[in-house]
Amino acid sequence: MDIEKLSLDELHDLNRRVVRRIRYLNSLKTGRELEKFEIGDRVCFHPDGKHMEGVVVRVNRKTLGVRTDSGHEWRVHPGAATKVSSSTTPPFPTRIGEIEMPPAGFSEN
Repeated sequence: MDIEKLSLDELHDLNRRVVRRIRYLNSLKTGRELEKFEIGDRVCFHPDGKHMEGVVVRVNRKTLGVRTDSGHEWRVHPGAATKVSSSTTPPFPTRIGEIEMPPAGFSEN
């Protein structure tokens, strides 16, 4: 394709198509990176060159929700996080059957 022969409208159209394709490929890459992490994983990341560690508390559409040891929450791009250790137990029940319910008619009053 010789872009020197394209009109301004054709160049704008080509640009929109290229940008759309780049965004799509980036979203696929981010999705693959997010699949490497689970809630409860311990990760490290380096904002402003400082070493930070924390636990993944959420896996969002584009980022990881990480709670640091000091209690602060960060949204971290999965490409900027490194898994330090995997979760060994889920931080919350994953099935309703795992929640202990009081017997029917039970009251704490």
